[in-house]
Amino acid sequence: MREQLQITQHDLAKALDISQTTLQRIEAGVSNDLNTLKYIQILLKFPEVALWQLKQTGNQVHKDVSTKLIKYFQSRTKEKI
Repeated sequence: MREQLQITQHDLAKALDISQTTLQRIEAGVSNDLNTLKYIQILLKFPEVALWQLKQTGNQVHKDVSTKLIKYFQSRTKEKI
């Protein structure tokens, strides 16, 4: 998803309110942080929750990154209907 949206690990980590190091480990497949893995799974399964999270962290990321993520999760919300 991150590469598809062309956003950095730094920006995605900020938007999801996780550390960049944790995101790097998840992407490398070496993370043992089950709480964060479950959190990301919830965000992907329930895009409404991801949109809420983005509202909370939106001012911490670049506007274009925030816009890309909002559009991505809004489209996933529509897919569920």
